[in-house]
Amino acid sequence: LASWSRNMEGDDFALYLSFKDSLDRVSAQARSISQDLYPACLQIGGLDAALQELCLRMHQPRWSTVEYTTIGQSRRLEIEHEEVLYRSVRELIINSQKHALAWKIQVSSKWRDTGLTIDVLDDGKGWQFFQNGSHCSGHKMLAGTLERIKAGFQIVPCQKVFHASIQYHGN
Repeated sequence: LASWSRNMEGDDFALYLSFKDSLDRVSAQARSISQDLYPACLQIGGLDAALQELCLRMHQPRWSTVEYTTIGQSRRLEIEHEEVLYRSVRELIINSQKHALAWKIQVSSKWRDTGLTIDVLDDGKGWQFFQNGSHCSGHKMLAGTLERIKAGFQIVPCQKVFHASIQYHGN
C-alpha cells in the first residue's frame, strides 16, 4: 500500500487514507474481540485472574460499574472449561450493560473443595423483565453451552435485581 500511495494525488490519496483508516479500525476491533474471547490472562493466570481483569475492563464509571469479588482459594480448571466459564460471565455482563441498562453489576466467585459458584447480579430491569420473556433464548443458549462442561445455570428470582448463577463441579 505504501508504494502504491506514493503515486496518488488529490482525491485518490484522500480515498487511500480513508481506506487505510478503516482497515486500521477494523484491525483494532478484531484484536479487541480476540482479546475478549481468549485473553492472555486466562491462559497465564487462570479463571479468577481473567474474571478480575474482565470486570476491570468492562467497568465504565459513567455508564455502569462492574465489581468483582472472590471467596476461597482459586485453582486452575481444565482450560476449555475456564474458557466457557469466562465467556459465559462476559456474556452476562454484556447483557446487563446493553439490555438491562444496569448501573451496578456485581460478579462474585465462590471457590470450594466441591466446585465453583459464579454469581452475576445487576440492578437493571430485573426479574420482572426476565419473566416477560425477554432474553429467554439467549439464556437458554448460555445454559446449553454451560451444560457441555457439566455446569449448571439458573436465574434466581429476585424482586429488584437480576441474579444469574453458574454452578461448576468439574475437575
